[in-house]
Amino acid sequence: MADKSRTSKTLLGCGLGCGGAIVLLAGGCFAFQAWLKSPGELLEPTAMLDPRATTYVACRLDLADAPTREFVERVLAAARRPSDHLRRGTSSPLVDFFASWSESRQRRDLTRLFPVTAAWVVWPGEHDAGSVGAISVSARGMGHQVMFMDWVLGIAANRMKKWPSRIIAGERVYELPLERGEPIYAFLDPAGVIVCLDLDSVAPAAERLRQRRAASASPRVPTELERRLAHVPEDLPLRGAVLDRHGEIAQLLAWLAPEALATDADRDRWEQSLDPVETATVAGRFTGGAGIALTIELAVDPATSGPQRELLLADLQRHFGEDWRGGKATARPGSQGVTLELLVDELPRHLEEMQGAGRPRATGP
Repeated sequence: MADKSRTSKTLLGCGLGCGGAIVLLAGGCFAFQAWLKSPGELLEPTAMLDPRATTYVACRLDLADAPTREFVERVLAAARRPSDHLRRGTSSPLVDFFASWSESRQRRDLTRLFPVTAAWVVWPGEHDAGSVGAISVSARGMGHQVMFMDWVLGIAANRMKKWPSRIIAGERVYELPLERGEPIYAFLDPAGVIVCLDLDSVAPAAERLRQRRAASASPRVPTELERRLAHVPEDLPLRGAVLDRHGEIAQLLAWLAPEALATDADRDRWEQSLDPVETATVAGRFTGGAGIALTIELAVDPATSGPQRELLLADLQRHFGEDWRGGKATARPGSQGVTLELLVDELPRHLEEMQGAGRPRATGP
């Protein structure tokens, strides 16, 4: 009897121990999932801006802003179209249930990311020999996921041949190969992802982030870049200013219409026509049709001759006219040089068309 009682107590103790471990494990998993999806730190666009910066173009998207909220609704509507086609093709309640569940999950996963910020900042290089730049991207809903990703990639860094890494300025930097051109480099900050366009840009970007956390903002005289930026309304979702020191304005316009610069001769002519441009301001807003309206004011050197101004205007009209596929573009003389207005209507539809163009087409027998 004593042996049976002792055995029963042992089994009971083991059962309670295993049950407790299972409860702790399950609770830990739920707590980890809750932490992973909870809001984290948001990297404000101005975090990368300092007195040395020559370029600052930033975007902030918040669902509290009605045009941004409408744009997100249009994106969600475009994402629902495949499931709507599936529903029309069948009357099964099970299909309806899974389609509704998928839509709810997509909406929840997308909306929890906001606010979202992004910024492109350029600083002078060493000895003023060139420029270095970085792009920061942050989403409050992904802050803890970025921290977890940084931990996982840090463990696997020595085994990753596709994304080689190195330590620069105290940050683990990953080299990301591109199909064309030089690779880019990225490191993970607790508040977001920092993408550097070249290796020399990594240390200045990491240093700027450290300064943001170590020092409080103190009053100072606004720089030329900040004075230009002050002319752009603060309530716009996209705003920026550019001082052309080493081709920053040409880079910005080339990103907007890369197909127009197919050859080296095109790029040389483009840079030559933009030579009189000294500064630029960028102002963007969402339109009622889920599109984006972008106004770029190019200020030219007052001493620029009339023929040079006409050449600049003609090249802009050609660059964003015949060769531009993004939407509607207008280039006209402005108060300080040239005003370039770009309008992309129904951006979700354009994104959907781009996704459809990337899918393989079915072929007949």
